[in-house]
Amino acid sequence: MNQNVLLKYKGLNNSFNKTLVYGVGLEAGFYSELNNMILAILFCLNNNLRFVLHSGTANFKIRNGWSDYFEPFCDEMNNWYTNRFDHRFPSDITFHKRIVLKLIKSLYKIDYLTYELFDKVHSRENESLLYVIPELEINGKIQSACQRIISLVYRFNEETQSDINKKQQDVSLKDKYIGFHIRGGDKVIEHELISIDKYIKKAESLSCIRKGFIYTDDYNIVELVCNKYPDWDFQTLTEQNENGYFHSDFQKLSSEKKKCQLIKMFASMEILCKAELTICTYSSNIGMFLGMMMGEKAVGVDFDTWRIW
Repeated sequence: MNQNVLLKYKGLNNSFNKTLVYGVGLEAGFYSELNNMILAILFCLNNNLRFVLHSGTANFKIRNGWSDYFEPFCDEMNNWYTNRFDHRFPSDITFHKRIVLKLIKSLYKIDYLTYELFDKVHSRENESLLYVIPELEINGKIQSACQRIISLVYRFNEETQSDINKKQQDVSLKDKYIGFHIRGGDKVIEHELISIDKYIKKAESLSCIRKGFIYTDDYNIVELVCNKYPDWDFQTLTEQNENGYFHSDFQKLSSEKKKCQLIKMFASMEILCKAELTICTYSSNIGMFLGMMMGEKAVGVDFDTWRIW
């Protein structure tokens, strides 16, 4: 990414008088948190709000939060106040606490915390808006605008990029290939799971390529696809002992084990993003991200068009 564009973003962001302190990694899986952060940044730009990140309590934190994996892109506010009171959906905002919050926000020059604007940030009504931000060369609907925001914020730091590169050496994809994201695990809580046949048929209807990379959290899915479609050459980074992602289990892991899982996930996502096409579900947060990152090269099997999920 052109560093001049990042400098323009920082200048524009810091020119706004009112501030949103937005927490990432507050409660959900990584790409759910990332997607909503991207939407929040775009919302701030469109509403003249300064975006300040809070990642000191991120559920993917190793030492610091966001900077454990990514290059910084804005100011951060990680202190006792944000760590204690910044939530996506707080459950105990009493009248007394509102008074305390108002006083502390005034002291720290904060206008909004995550929970105060989250519903507006995540609203599907934003899909109908036209975003025009000349400084960042944004002129279009939300999907393409988010793609531009991703180029500003989704930048791995040197250590993470090195780890990703090493992990990608576990597969060999020199020729053109089709990417597949097939979710199992706790995805069934959010949306009915899609038959694997639908993924393969969609790919075969769009391309004659028969090499594929599968990103899934359940190795049983890899075995099923390989056995059912022997004319395809599939590769994956999913390991045989993986039988589905459950966020509650992920949260119980040590920081080091979390890091290993995240590096493998980042490596898999990088492979999907470099595919000729990637077949996914827009009703998963990974599919939502791929739709923003890849545009028309990410194809949904559940909905015809990308959407906020």
